[in-house]
Amino acid sequence: DAPWCRFQEGWTQEGWVSCGLSVCDLVTSRVAPSSLRPQKVGAWTLGREWTEALPPASLDCLSGQHFSDDFAQVNPLRKVPALKDGDFTLAESVAILLYLSRKYEAPDHWYPQDLQTRARVDEYLSWQHTDLQTSCIRTMWQKMLLPVFLGQPVPPETLASTLAKLDRCLQLLEDKFLKDQDFLAGPHISMADLVAITELMHPVSAGCDLFKSRPKLAAWCQRVEAEVGEDLFQEAHAAIMKAKDLPPADKAIKEKLKPLVQPLLH
Repeated sequence: DAPWCRFQEGWTQEGWVSCGLSVCDLVTSRVAPSSLRPQKVGAWTLGREWTEALPPASLDCLSGQHFSDDFAQVNPLRKVPALKDGDFTLAESVAILLYLSRKYEAPDHWYPQDLQTRARVDEYLSWQHTDLQTSCIRTMWQKMLLPVFLGQPVPPETLASTLAKLDRCLQLLEDKFLKDQDFLAGPHISMADLVAITELMHPVSAGCDLFKSRPKLAAWCQRVEAEVGEDLFQEAHAAIMKAKDLPPADKAIKEKLKPLVQPLLH
């Protein structure tokens, strides 16, 4: 088969996890009544041999699986994503993406060989960790997960501040990275676009219409979806879009998560 782009929840070998490329410590690989973390999916497979070598697996962090000694052998950071490829283990979303793209010789447009084009991809991946990613995650938690799932009220001024920061990040995404190009690093889709679109689905899942007043960003989103394929795009984000349907957490989960989510209230 020719290489193909696919979003996926993760890959594992010999029983451990490379669960969906995630952005915070409170994560699971699927959104279900027994899990908390809405999925961030930003990995792709390049040919069917990838999924055969590294089939997907799940990890339920609410049950404490990420604190187990077995999982710590894969990722001492005790959070997902984590990759186990034979005896080799790796943590962190971007590092895993880069490793997989190199090992499986991804088509050049994903992580271009051209020095300056690759630098543009690297530039975005370096920026998004502390800016767009943070704003998107905080928005999702403050607007949806904290009040609905955990029953934790969010001060209106806190949410307003977060939404203002998100708006500034979206403006930077347009002005600094997208500009008048088709994609973030130039005329072709790249790893930067995959990471960016998965971040934006977090506030979208919480009911934020990010694209209503941003036609340039909306057109970019449509191009990304077209490149990936509509069915695959929808499949990739099905879990995150169902986060709003999570039932309220039980008391034990609320108590477990209470100290961890406090920073999201400020």
